[in-house]
Amino acid sequence: MAKHPIGARARRGLAGLALVLGLASGLARADSAPEAAAAWERGDLAAARAIWQGLAASGEGAALFNLGVLADTPPDGAARDPVAALGNYRAAAAAGFMPAFYNIGVLLLEGDGEVAADRAAALEALREGARAGDILAQMRLGEVLSAPDAPEGAAGAAEGTEWFLRAAEAKYAPAQFAVSMAYALGRGVDVDLDLAALWAERAEVTQMMSGDIAYCTPESAALLARCRRQTPQY
Repeated sequence: MAKHPIGARARRGLAGLALVLGLASGLARADSAPEAAAAWERGDLAAARAIWQGLAASGEGAALFNLGVLADTPPDGAARDPVAALGNYRAAAAAGFMPAFYNIGVLLLEGDGEVAADRAAALEALREGARAGDILAQMRLGEVLSAPDAPEGAAGAAEGTEWFLRAAEAKYAPAQFAVSMAYALGRGVDVDLDLAALWAERAEVTQMMSGDIAYCTPESAALLARCRRQTPQY
């Protein structure tokens, strides 16, 4: 017996149902990130991890970054996996999640277990983050390039001070102190004690107004290096 062809009205109905189901699927996915955040806040690591794994499978940068954090500094006492951390950070960076570049840079600067130190790749990653306006990447890049024993020499010191200035202009107190020291010591710039004093004063005012952050949150991880590699973003 021949099958009855689907009529135009039925086809429109099926198309409408598919659209509704697609929208519902999208809404469910959009809700997953807040659900993961809530799970993390209440200490349900397994639930948060499962949600981030699902989001990471579709290429979401923040979820990939968070899986990197869990491998980099496991909150549950599990063994660290720097290779998995680096892989997830790189995937997050490729997906356009800028904070991942800082973590890549720091991990490659130090080297860690099976992850070999790679200064050139570390600087490249930090520059990507710094150019995107990541204050921590700007600060770390300034520190690395301005170190007295840095192989980049005078050119590196000048570049390092430029990155300090970028972060300082964004009112980041540690960078303002670093700029003050650069002018006081002539590191990457000509000695200028007036500018050194000016930036020191700005740093003190900024620090006084910002106050101390006692614990790590997604917000504080944007500014505190000790938090960036142990705090998920959501």
